[in-house]
Amino acid sequence: MNDKIWAIVPYKGSMEAKTRLKHRLSRELRTDLVHAMLYDVLSVLSKAKSLDQVLLVSNSDYAQQLADQMGLVFYRENATDLVGALIEASTYISEKFNAKTCFIVPADVPMIAVDEVEAALEGHEEVTVIPDANQIGTNGLVCTPPNAFRYIFDGQSFLPHLHAARSANLKTRELKLSSFEIDIDNESDVVAFLAKNVRRKTFDVLSRDETLICAS
Repeated sequence: MNDKIWAIVPYKGSMEAKTRLKHRLSRELRTDLVHAMLYDVLSVLSKAKSLDQVLLVSNSDYAQQLADQMGLVFYRENATDLVGALIEASTYISEKFNAKTCFIVPADVPMIAVDEVEAALEGHEEVTVIPDANQIGTNGLVCTPPNAFRYIFDGQSFLPHLHAARSANLKTRELKLSSFEIDIDNESDVVAFLAKNVRRKTFDVLSRDETLICAS
């Protein structure tokens, strides 16, 4: 593909972040966790040669500062929910930068690898949907053109995304990629991530809780 391809990473901020982990991790550790995951995701996407640019969409001042530090594009959303933010961001890169393809990647999939980012784009035609380990949620979505169909992203969007894309008569591909399988939302996700021993900022933050290391 020679068209302009942009990654879009939505980040909702650290206030009350990862509440399903609040019984296990302190608020400070949860804040550090979401910051680390965001950094890890952006760092990998920044190294993918098939991507022309990475856009971080958020209302967070921290996110804007990080985007500036990493030389990425920042878009301050006006939407009230994730889907609205992604629609805004997709429209923005299409109209302002003539992006032909967007690759939506959540900010909480810190295991992603450059070679699998490239694999998602290789052979892509109109819609590529990457599931989580349980094939319930969507942990990556490549769409040509951006906003070709309505996004869902409700935690159970893998099959609905496939159905919506096919209903719009788009060429649709399901693609399992191991580095996209784990999104960290609960304690079992943390244990699964630590067991993979992927040494990134996310690993360093979680390693501060020795009981988690023992559990993994």
